[in-house]
Amino acid sequence: SCFADKTSPGCVVVLPNMAACIADKTLPGCEVVLPNMAACVANKASQGCEVILPNMAACIADKASPGCEVVLPTLAACVADKASAGCEVILPTMAQCVSAPTLGGCSVVLPKLEQCAVNPNQAGCEAVLPRPDFCSTHPTDPRCVVFNPAPGDSGKKPVAEAVQTTVTLVNSTSQLGQGKSPAGRLPGTSGTSPGTGGSQGSQEGEPEKPSEKEQGTPAPENTGAKNEKPATKLYCN
Repeated sequence: SCFADKTSPGCVVVLPNMAACIADKTLPGCEVVLPNMAACVANKASQGCEVILPNMAACIADKASPGCEVVLPTLAACVADKASAGCEVILPTMAQCVSAPTLGGCSVVLPKLEQCAVNPNQAGCEAVLPRPDFCSTHPTDPRCVVFNPAPGDSGKKPVAEAVQTTVTLVNSTSQLGQGKSPAGRLPGTSGTSPGTGGSQGSQEGEPEKPSEKEQGTPAPENTGAKNEKPATKLYCN
C-alpha cells in the first residue's frame, strides 16, 4: 500500500527516509521515496536527484543516457569556457568544424586568425584562412591582411599591399616610357653650343641666328684654310 501511495498513514515509518535512500538507493521502498528521472530532469536540484541522475563520467562516456541533458554543460557554457567538464562531448570536433566552420561551438574549437597567420600549418587553419581567390577580389577584407597564400613561401605580404605595390610599379613604368627631355633637346645637351662660349650676336645683344643645319643649307666643307678647326658635332647621325 505504501508503494501505491507513500502518503498513506503509517508509511512514514515503513518506508526508508530520504537520507537512507541517498546513501543506498537500492533499499526497498526507495523507488517511491526518491524522485523519478523526469522530476530530476525538470529540476536537477531536487533532493535525491544526485543518486537518480547519471554522473559526469557516465555522461561523457555516453551523452545520450537519460538525464545527461541536465548533467552535461550547455553549448553556451562551453563556448564561454571550453575547459569545463563535459565540454569535450558537447563541442563539435575539429573535423566537423573544418567541414562546417559556421557550426555552433566552432568559434572556440578552430584556431584564431592571428594564430594561423603565425603558424598556418596547425590543425583547423584551412577553415580559418581565406582562399587566395577570395583575397584577390576582396583585398581589403580584414582576414586578407594576415593571409599567407603558401605556407613556407616568401610571399607573406598582405594582399592589399601587394596589389598597391603592383599598381605603383606599373604607373612608374608608364611614366618612364612616356618621359621626354625638356624643350625637345637630347639629354646632356644645352641651348648653347659647347666650346663656342655663345655666338657673337648673343654677346652684342643680338638674337642668335639659326644655324645652317637648321636652315637646311648644307655647311661648307672645311678646307683647312686659316687653320680652321672642324665644328663640334652637336647632332646624332
